[in-house]
Amino acid sequence: MHLVCGSSSGKGKEMSGYNPVCEVVYEDFPTCLEFLIGWMDEPPKMCCNYVKKLNWIAKHGMGPSQICWCIEYMVRGNQPRMIPSRIDDLQIKCATHLSFPISEYMDCDKV
Repeated sequence: MHLVCGSSSGKGKEMSGYNPVCEVVYEDFPTCLEFLIGWMDEPPKMCCNYVKKLNWIAKHGMGPSQICWCIEYMVRGNQPRMIPSRIDDLQIKCATHLSFPISEYMDCDKV
């Protein structure tokens, strides 16, 4: 499996396997997955805290495109899949916005 990951310079490069640039996403985002796949009715408080942290990182760190690639790499092909309406619900239930897209299949270069 290959991942195309952007660098801080904004240029993408093909990577396979573990990507240390995505470490913060790998650590933080899984707390939201049970909500996003429909196993929980509410996102855990820790999930909401991590969404706010990733919002900050999207604006002041690795950028939304890189976070997009990291999430896609983590969830692509997993079963059960994320429920698209839950992505919108996440913003409402966590009382925040998303500064990065959450998707399994998106052109993250266009973020």
